[in-house]
Amino acid sequence: PFIPSELDTEANRPLLKALGVRDTPTGPTQILERVRALAGAASPPIEELEKWYRRLDSLYLSCTSEQTRTIRDVFEAEPLIFSESHGWVRSQEVFLAASADDVPDTPLIRPSLRDLELWRRIHVAERPNEELIIQWLDSLPVGAVLSPDQVRRVKPALARLGIVAWEQCGHWLSLTNEWTPVSQLRYSLSMRSLTRTQELFPPVRRATADFQFLDFDTLGRYPFSDLPSLATCLDERVSEAA
Repeated sequence: PFIPSELDTEANRPLLKALGVRDTPTGPTQILERVRALAGAASPPIEELEKWYRRLDSLYLSCTSEQTRTIRDVFEAEPLIFSESHGWVRSQEVFLAASADDVPDTPLIRPSLRDLELWRRIHVAERPNEELIIQWLDSLPVGAVLSPDQVRRVKPALARLGIVAWEQCGHWLSLTNEWTPVSQLRYSLSMRSLTRTQELFPPVRRATADFQFLDFDTLGRYPFSDLPSLATCLDERVSEAA
């Protein structure tokens, strides 16, 4: 809380200081805690959240170098930015703008907050590019099932980058929606050769690369053309009941 502007005058400063009113900010910790508390809500009160973002923005220039580093580290490590349409994200997962040529479904800073210098100071990128997309893909948890929101963003990113993502990341999306090392992928599933997969054991689906979002030209190139189609590797047999 702040002293009302009509009371915050030079004549009143000695009295206010004698009463224990601080004349310097307490630092970003309390504001970050407020944002962190709001981050637990799927639909946070936008006006309240924007107030704290703006408070942090105005405080940033008066912070010490250690405090500014703390702010950057917190936003990089925790999903504390409420994006325009993707909920809570980290600083390297959101952008200030995007065009029709960028990866679809890109998380963006909310329009009412794009004027804040805070985003550039914590290294939110202006718009997505190939290098930033690769960095984001490299930050995905290996061997873990990705969230629906992550999967929704990973697929168009892989469709755009194709071979570049395969070679530079060394990982790909499996049928179990896990971010899997390419060395562990033995089969592929694409729109060229669809087959039922729900009846297959998890280890088989985990070892199958999801190519369903790749175009036919990309599928015809190495390394995608070298990975056997799951449909050609399945041998259906009828077993007699005991």
